[in-house]
Amino acid sequence: MMEEKKKRFIELVKESPISTDKFINHCLGVCEILEQKNCTEEVCLAGLYHSIYGTSYFNVTNQTVDNDRDLIKKEIGKYAESLVYEMCILSDREADILSGRMNYETEFFTDIVCICLANLLEIQGSDGNNSDLEKVIFQYEVLLDKLLKGINPFQTQNTIDGDIKVFDNYLPTHVKHHLWNFVIKSNYQYGHRSGVFHLKESSLRFSCYLNKEDVFNTWLYPTFEKIAKELRQDIFLGGYYIGNYNRGTCAEAHTDTCIDNCLTILVYPNLNWDESWGGDIKFYVEGSPFNKCIDFVPGRIIVFDSKLEHKVMPLSSTCESNRFSFAFKACTHKSLHEFLTHYSLNSIIHVPST
Repeated sequence: MMEEKKKRFIELVKESPISTDKFINHCLGVCEILEQKNCTEEVCLAGLYHSIYGTSYFNVTNQTVDNDRDLIKKEIGKYAESLVYEMCILSDREADILSGRMNYETEFFTDIVCICLANLLEIQGSDGNNSDLEKVIFQYEVLLDKLLKGINPFQTQNTIDGDIKVFDNYLPTHVKHHLWNFVIKSNYQYGHRSGVFHLKESSLRFSCYLNKEDVFNTWLYPTFEKIAKELRQDIFLGGYYIGNYNRGTCAEAHTDTCIDNCLTILVYPNLNWDESWGGDIKFYVEGSPFNKCIDFVPGRIIVFDSKLEHKVMPLSSTCESNRFSFAFKACTHKSLHEFLTHYSLNSIIHVPST
């Protein structure tokens, strides 16, 4: 049956004077990938015809939405044609789907994502890889994984929006000691990347920028899994470094990003700290005469909305130790598409909530 449908598809496309073998082979390839993934016949047929009306990316057939929807419905069925129609009319398909702008029912959304992923996998296999393509494929893969579990991550309540969460007693003793040894042995350089221009001398702390392997070597990944489960949403880490403050050093008030649904995770690795030494973190509450100040406590983890303005308060002259903190810039699924415009795919660490 499917082979006959494929032959009929080729006949329809070849009726167009501008049809190309490349277009036909691409559509056949998309259908084949969907068949290999054991998708339903409706989804496979939608993949076969996914660009029959032309799309925002190209227009290679003489089929038109106005004149030929009934024809295509007869060929592949009403539901499959509705998937094709949606694929063709989206003005910016990847952004529309991966930013969660389209309010689809879960089944329809899952099938659309399956076809979009197969489309890009076929392009990757035919035309080779590039970093932008890899990023989009990654996003579709993690989105599809959630949808197949019956979870639409774009409908998940954001539990960190405008909020600050404090986690104490999350780090096992052996991890605390490992983190302390990690920061003591790390290599630091003068300066940091906080979103502040024209920094004052006192705000130029020492920083150690980490790579992906370093993050796993901190032994913190299981802790991130606990946090993701607590927040009930996946976390994607993109930027990470260690901040090292000595006496008199502080940070100027700043925000870490202007992107919605992003979060900053701070982990305090010092084994000992006296409250009188300072180094607490202040969060500014817009429109209020009162701000929030959270103590620097060994082993404490703070997770907050990255749009919140904040700064580290100065260390006192009596401080007997430098103040260290691991900082992780992250996002939830809702902002992953925009987050990946700022971070490379190679730096992304996916922490699932389930």
